[in-house]
Amino acid sequence: MNSHFEIFSPEILYEIFDYLPISDIFHAFISLNHHLNNIINLHSLKVDFRKLSRLKFDFVYHYLQPEQVILFIFSNENMAEQVLIFHRYFPHYKYQFINLRTLTFEGCIYVGKELIDTILRQTNSLTYLKVDCIHILQLMDTYFDFDYLSHYLTNLTLIYLINKVDFSHKLIQNYLMKLSNLKYLTLSIALDLIDGEP
Repeated sequence: MNSHFEIFSPEILYEIFDYLPISDIFHAFISLNHHLNNIINLHSLKVDFRKLSRLKFDFVYHYLQPEQVILFIFSNENMAEQVLIFHRYFPHYKYQFINLRTLTFEGCIYVGKELIDTILRQTNSLTYLKVDCIHILQLMDTYFDFDYLSHYLTNLTLIYLINKVDFSHKLIQNYLMKLSNLKYLTLSIALDLIDGEP
């Protein structure tokens, strides 16, 4: 059965897909027909997990082809332990997401250093890294050598709470020295106020 939606060129469909969450793309268009499946399977995907429930997360996993993904945003906003569950689905992450360019960790996500190391070593095309998570920042500062990111990463955003992380100019200097191709460094430093006291 052909739908009227099918008459659009792939380029127009890709433009439409860019405005839709990944779960809606898969739910509405996958398995309608062979032509739409092919178009979806060739589209570069931006996967934003911030608004996904566990049910939608599982649904996306079922249809996700790792080589399509160019952007990941992880967050515990609607689902706890998102990164850990993701890692269970894709245990050999570094061999699958070969086109990943943007990686964001938002909110208070807890993951172990091995998992972060596995994710950060996905460097074939990673150019943007944003970390808004105290735990991950502490792991990165303590355990990781950025040498494997130095050739690709051009944009780094770090968000710090001053009394949660020891912040110093040496830390910034370390990032600048290790990341030789870095063009943009954004540091957002906030005071963590307790009872109105800085």
